[in-house]
Amino acid sequence: MKINNNIKYMKKAMLLSLFLGGTLAAQADTLTVSRFQYAGPFEVSSPYQIDSTDVMAKTFSKKSMLDYAVSTESLKNGKWIDLANIPVQTSEYAVNLASFAMENTRYGKVKFIVDGVAFYHVFVDGQKVDKDAIALDPATHNVVIKYLTSSSKKEVPVVSVESTEKDLFKFREDGKSFLTLKHMLHGKRIAGTSISPNGKYLLVN
Repeated sequence: MKINNNIKYMKKAMLLSLFLGGTLAAQADTLTVSRFQYAGPFEVSSPYQIDSTDVMAKTFSKKSMLDYAVSTESLKNGKWIDLANIPVQTSEYAVNLASFAMENTRYGKVKFIVDGVAFYHVFVDGQKVDKDAIALDPATHNVVIKYLTSSSKKEVPVVSVESTEKDLFKFREDGKSFLTLKHMLHGKRIAGTSISPNGKYLLVN
């Protein structure tokens, strides 16, 4: 009797785990980025090579050109453009920046899937993402895709955002963001205002 009861219990546990797994899979959500705030292309040159390896016996990788310094400040003046309208450079190699904002009101994990380009880096809130999935606090997050293109073929990034829950994240293009504890601790805050006697000037502290 005990053996039969144990078998029944194991079967119920397996069915429950399969049900929960199916429920979680059904709740997963994938969003495709159709518009980016774009800056570039920034032309870069491959190093002059006289040997197949360097002094450290390492072979040259095109991906290393992504480490060339390109300031993300250029994105502040970047225009929002559709994926199909991202420019293609004519120089041999170029670094490109494609950015978008996304926000969540609940804690959750997210995975960034980038297709269409061979070499790229993903940055979230200024930090490079090396993991398959990362956990994000409730806030508005800035995502930057830094990718390398060449004149030999047309490459544009096709970016998808996969989250653990449905309707957890949404995109934002208005430049605004949620007020969080980070803003209160490190952001600029107005402590007081005063107007000049003639009413022409406003002093903000």
